[in-house]
Amino acid sequence: MFHRFNTPRLLLSAVALLALLLVVGCRSAATDEPASTDAPPDAGAATEPTAAVTEPSGGQSTAATPQPTAAITGPVEAKVDRLVIAFTQPTHETNIPWFGARTMLSQFSPMTETLIDLAPATGEYTANLSTSWEMSPDGKNWTLNLREGVPFHFGFGEFTAKDVVHSRALMGQDAGVNTLNSVWRETVDTVEVVDDHQVVFRLTASEPDLDFALSIGGDLMMMSKDHWDQEGQEGLEQRVVGTGAYQYLEREVGQSILFERASDEHWRVGRGDFNQIQQVFAPEAATRLAMLLAEEAHVAALPRDGLAQAADNGMKIINSGIGGLHTMFLFGGLFYITGDEAYDPSIPWAAPGDNGRLVRQALNKAINRDEINEFIFRGGGAPYRVVDYHPTMPGWNPDWDERWEEEYGFDPDKSRELLTQAGYPDGFKMKIYGAHTMPGVPEMPDMAEALSIYFDQIGIDVEI
Repeated sequence: MFHRFNTPRLLLSAVALLALLLVVGCRSAATDEPASTDAPPDAGAATEPTAAVTEPSGGQSTAATPQPTAAITGPVEAKVDRLVIAFTQPTHETNIPWFGARTMLSQFSPMTETLIDLAPATGEYTANLSTSWEMSPDGKNWTLNLREGVPFHFGFGEFTAKDVVHSRALMGQDAGVNTLNSVWRETVDTVEVVDDHQVVFRLTASEPDLDFALSIGGDLMMMSKDHWDQEGQEGLEQRVVGTGAYQYLEREVGQSILFERASDEHWRVGRGDFNQIQQVFAPEAATRLAMLLAEEAHVAALPRDGLAQAADNGMKIINSGIGGLHTMFLFGGLFYITGDEAYDPSIPWAAPGDNGRLVRQALNKAINRDEINEFIFRGGGAPYRVVDYHPTMPGWNPDWDERWEEEYGFDPDKSRELLTQAGYPDGFKMKIYGAHTMPGVPEMPDMAEALSIYFDQIGIDVEI
């Protein structure tokens, strides 16, 4: 299911960002209130890593370093009452998690939790709201044992198996546009309740990667069935009810979302490090940098060309311990089968037979990934061979590395030759949807510009 691109043939992947960068402000914070976001647009590139905090306190909110993070020996007193994080604008501002893609789930992460977690220093699956899980030998049944005694916010009772069934139903409904909607709607046949603290995901087909979908890398956040029964979707629109260390306080659409510490007894962290966390949405990178430098934000997503200025002003840049993000562009129109009314064989890369394959190969070979890494990612990335599939993952085929250069390596002359073979000696017109930023993937506008330049050189007329 998740390895649907199990060969490189359908991939137009420019570069994988293998380190999530954080900028840590080492000076004392001055204010608890955020700055206005009414700043002039950024005139430079919009290539943001992430920025962060004055003397982060102990616990699980600290950023990972390039090596595995050293053990934290004890809590550190927070220096601010409200932690202010300056974010890029989410793709969707909403309290309804099935209304958008996984890229907007940063709005939910302080207050909701998933069944499985990912260790920040290693990427390994670890216990979360599920204490253990097991896949059947045929890969069609996954049994999960649930954590006991975990309360929902606002007095909506204890997390149990009924909330797992409820959350899967919400995230798998027909109206959902969430990234893994088809997994919860089609791959998962039923969620069987064994008792209050054990469930079995029964699948329509073998799926050895369901642990990814169930983890914080997926989108199945646990929501309260009791809350839904009492207040419905209207209640969810007013406030999200989760189990996280922080609970929903308020949202100002277009401005920010505010969380407050839920209690002093959270099962995982014991006590949240800060009384409040505020995510401030500032689309312009210049605004986020200004907020950080003025100490009006303690954490900010910054462009790489702004890192030097932040560092010169006493900020510290931190790398994640493992690969953090991948950035890619995908060919649209390849998910339809011949005969489907939505299938359009006139799209050059979706043409039947060898012609579509040759066009996809030509576009891949037109891209100078090393140049993108050097100038956009400042050397902080590495090329992906297969989308969503890193060489450290089980089942990696070394042959993909060996074949890559010949089949997809940068060669604009070969690109033009392949287009001619496919019947497009004079190129064609195409659109790239990339003039937007997303939390954690702010390089999209610059990458779209780069692709348009590379494609222009082989005769493709690009509209961004």
